[in-house]
Amino acid sequence: MKTLALLLAVLLASVSSTRAADIRGLTPELVGLGTLYVPADDDTYDLGAGMEIQARFWITPYLGLALAAGGADYAIDEQDIRIREQNLAVDANLDGDVGLSPVGVSLLLRPLRTPRVALTLEGGVRYVSVDSNAEIELVSQEPGLRTYVKDTVDIEDGIVAVAVATLEVTLANQVSLIGGAGYQFDLQKGDVEFVDLDLGKNELEAVLVQAGLLIRF
Repeated sequence: MKTLALLLAVLLASVSSTRAADIRGLTPELVGLGTLYVPADDDTYDLGAGMEIQARFWITPYLGLALAAGGADYAIDEQDIRIREQNLAVDANLDGDVGLSPVGVSLLLRPLRTPRVALTLEGGVRYVSVDSNAEIELVSQEPGLRTYVKDTVDIEDGIVAVAVATLEVTLANQVSLIGGAGYQFDLQKGDVEFVDLDLGKNELEAVLVQAGLLIRF
């Protein structure tokens, strides 16, 4: 629900600001992107997928700003952990997924611009709201005592930086096909906890592959 609200807010803001942007001499664009994530922390995460909507405003033909909001899911790389010591046996299972709602801003540079093709370089920052659906199921046995715990892993929000290069191919006067690749890395990692135990930091660093449509107003 948070993600849908953010996407709708950005869409409405971009449409309502089109007339004002024209008055100020800015050129507005609306971009919808599907994103595939390849997380660097492949011990914890499998592939991720999501989408992002951007409202772009070009100050000059080669320099612009973007407001961005989106949603994504990182799938947990399911893990079974077994510990056997002299008087202790622990069996644990990690499974589920982690929902992400990034929102932020970007600086845009367009070093190549022709009527048919354009290259855009993007550098930005995203605040990432985290909704954890990752669960750990744990069974611990020692002489005279058996403990069973199943609970959600708590993950705090984080902040990431993104760097992306995209190629735009014009399909019609106001519509372009857009695709590219880039990288996001952590600026601030959220804490990870399970039943009040500190499990370290959440890493959202990932390779990004994107494709979508661009609409000019």
